[in-house]
Amino acid sequence: MCSRRRGDKVCVASSMRVRITRSGSIGATASSTRWLFRGRTASTGVSKVFGEAVGRLFADKHGLSVACLRIGAFRDKPADRRLLHVWLSPRDAVQLVGCCIDAPDYHFIVVYGVSNNTRNRYRNAGVEFLGYRPQDKSEDYAADILRTPDTEDAISREFHGGPYTQMGFDGDLARIE
Repeated sequence: MCSRRRGDKVCVASSMRVRITRSGSIGATASSTRWLFRGRTASTGVSKVFGEAVGRLFADKHGLSVACLRIGAFRDKPADRRLLHVWLSPRDAVQLVGCCIDAPDYHFIVVYGVSNNTRNRYRNAGVEFLGYRPQDKSEDYAADILRTPDTEDAISREFHGGPYTQMGFDGDLARIE
């Protein structure tokens, strides 16, 4: 778990893999404490669930303000179709962390770290008070990306975890709820 602390605020670098569903809009709420981990095909998600739980423990037990940042794909620019949904630019990442550190007092929040992506399926309900206004747009790169063949494998596409989900996967997709 990576964190940055200033005073009584902690930003936990989490992952979108904590809350994975097969389709539809995916939302966090400011006080979300229910962890949904579907598509158990990447150990990263398991460790991030643990990190968020520790963050919640410290918020409750020690009175810290804890922001769990469910980071999409942190890259200079999106490189494939999947990243058009989840891309987080360096500029927007810096802004998001700064907003969490400088925001008025809060207890425990969950925030999806994505840029201003038209194809974004993640919603940040209840954290508008942070003032996070992403500037960069994956759509600026979409035309070039969509001209190239789609090479994403079925497992990565199903569980939205990129190339890491298929590594070592020998399960049966039909048996996973």
